[in-house]
Amino acid sequence: MKKNLFVLLTFIFLSINFVFAQDKSYEVRLSGNAYVTSHPMGAIITPNGLEKWTDSRSVIQTYIYFSQPQTIKLSIKGSTEGHSTFLVSFQNKKVKVEVHDNFMEIPVGKFKIKKPGYYPVTLQGLRKTGNEFGRIVSFIVQTNDEHLVYVHDFSDYFARRGPSVHLNYNMPNDTIEWFYNEVTV
Repeated sequence: MKKNLFVLLTFIFLSINFVFAQDKSYEVRLSGNAYVTSHPMGAIITPNGLEKWTDSRSVIQTYIYFSQPQTIKLSIKGSTEGHSTFLVSFQNKKVKVEVHDNFMEIPVGKFKIKKPGYYPVTLQGLRKTGNEFGRIVSFIVQTNDEHLVYVHDFSDYFARRGPSVHLNYNMPNDTIEWFYNEVTV
């Protein structure tokens, strides 16, 4: 009886750990997380993601913060007219991704995160048959990291423009020769 109870409790414990350890999918939109870092005239980031991507020299980087060592699965989501080949670089690994008419989500691969920090996912076009390489909406990250940091729940406008700074002080009525301020950030 004790042996059966032990086996049953062990099975339940392992089942619960399996359920809680499963990866979640996070959609990291390019609209708030990506920047065209090379040849900006050949691609543009809009509220819809990466658009008007015509130049193979344009390099697009999307930044994501991972809070722990882990292995992730990465996919790319978007659409294209015709056939295109992209180069996705992440963690010193380069993967060629071939996409065809009207793709939705294409797996890129598994990648190992060795330590916490911000990591760029780099995207560059290699070949295309249409006018554009494609319109990329987001990267899909599958991970068990519940503390992934990226822009998701608020306006891309506030994420892209940086923090606001409002300094204010009362002006004295005297004649002023010079001012002095110190700011600690």
